[in-house]
Amino acid sequence: MLLLVAVCGPVGAIAQTPPTRLGGGVDAPEPPPPRYSTAYDGALTLVREGRPSEALIQIERALKDDARNPQLRFLKGVLLAQNDKPGPAEAVFAALIEDYPELPEPYNNLAVLRAQANDWEGARQVLTRAVAALPTYALAQDNLGEVHLRLAEQAFAKAAQSTPPGEPAARKLGLTRELIQQLNSLSAPRPTAPGAAPGAAPGVLPRPGAQSDPRSGVSSDPRPGAASNPRPDASPPARSP
Repeated sequence: MLLLVAVCGPVGAIAQTPPTRLGGGVDAPEPPPPRYSTAYDGALTLVREGRPSEALIQIERALKDDARNPQLRFLKGVLLAQNDKPGPAEAVFAALIEDYPELPEPYNNLAVLRAQANDWEGARQVLTRAVAALPTYALAQDNLGEVHLRLAEQAFAKAAQSTPPGEPAARKLGLTRELIQQLNSLSAPRPTAPGAAPGAAPGVLPRPGAQSDPRSGVSSDPRPGAASNPRPDASPPARSP
């Protein structure tokens, strides 16, 4: 299952990510310290208390005075996604990518939402940009592998339609679908709510229309169709311009 980056870590102490690496493997300068804010801490506390709607209101109010704050914007996108608002969430992550192309986490989360809409090619394109921004970003690499598997399934299915049963394309399609089923049967990490203790495993973002948020309870169907589902990243970007 592909994972989305959510928020974890104690209030006021967001987990740091490794230094950004630019294309071509050149180390980028160490980013400046993140801009922690009372508004972010307060919103995170509200989320921990199970009051995400109030957290969103506080985030919107804070963004009027600090419109470029990446942590506040990222948390807003996560909350929108978890509240079954994929369109607005995509807009938030897309805007973060435009303003902070060096941050890999928004790419991952945008890819998750696209995969949940069965836009596997769109997810591939975004994840490719994530690993270009940070080649050591294991979560995006893992997600990219699953997306390539889904794209392979689609290609083998088209090939099988034009060949007799038992031909290589049909056999490859069967093997690919078997592998997808095996991946889906793997034990998913326990979902964790934004603001949970450090080390908690990232959860799985529910597909649009699913019954519940996996960070407050396992979704009734965390997979888009029969597909393996993108995994959300577990920590917000901790860098600021």
